[in-house]
Amino acid sequence: MGRPRSVPDDEVFAAILGLLAEDGAGAVSFGTVSKVCGLAPPTLVQRYGDRAGMLRAALEQGWDGVMEAGERIAATEETAQGYLKALSGVLPRGLIVASLADPEAAARAAEWRQSVERVLAAKQ
Repeated sequence: MGRPRSVPDDEVFAAILGLLAEDGAGAVSFGTVSKVCGLAPPTLVQRYGDRAGMLRAALEQGWDGVMEAGERIAATEETAQGYLKALSGVLPRGLIVASLADPEAAARAAEWRQSVERVLAAKQ
């Protein structure tokens, strides 16, 4: 008998962002996420409803993290070059491309871009 497993959303989202980075949005399914994070596909369906909901939740969490990191970096980096270099280390690979297919995530990407432009203008 298998033991019940509880995996926090953050771990599920990290698995999804990892799949996005390696193989793009087409690689994200209940089956592939299940293999990476260890939750059964029915549990993922129960949490997120459908594949689009699961992907959207991961993208939202990804953008939340990028925005928070960007604010911290902007407060500590004195130059535009330093800011961009530090920022490149917190942007998950695949996040921008995957966001283009989802209007809500695309809006978050645009919001992030505007925040980067504001910081760069202030550091010139």
